[in-house]
This record gives sequence, C-alpha cells and structure tokens, in this order.
Amino acid sequence: MTDKPFYMKSIHYYKAGVKRIFEHKYGVTMEDVSLSEDFILQAFEAKETPAQLFEWYGRKYDLTQIR
Repeated sequence: MTDKPFYMKSIHYYKAGVKRIFEHKYGVTMEDVSLSEDFILQAFEAKETPAQLFEWYGRKYDLTQIR
C-alpha cells in the first residue's frame, strides 16, 4: 500500500497546496478568488488534487496564468 500524497493527508495541507498554486500560477490570493472553505472541503473530500481544482477554476473563470 502506498502513502497518500502529502496534500491529501489533511485539509490543512490541502488548503496550503491550493493557496500556493493560486499565488504562484495566477498571482492571486484565496481572498481574491473568493474560494469558500466549503468549496475547498468538497474538492478535498472528492479527492481532487489542488492542481485539478486550480485547472478547473482557471477554465471556469477564464483566468490567465502568470507562470
């Protein structure tokens, strides 16, 4: 049996991963994009990676990556 990726071990790690990706790729904070705690929790429980959440959100709102 393999270990879970670090970001799936707890919601705390997951949020940190999502925050890091949004700040690095879009140059925005979680407050800028208004991602609710409930929305992040739903993605975590659905076992979406932070990168999958980032990709979906970027496509949905037509955001431009800075990196």
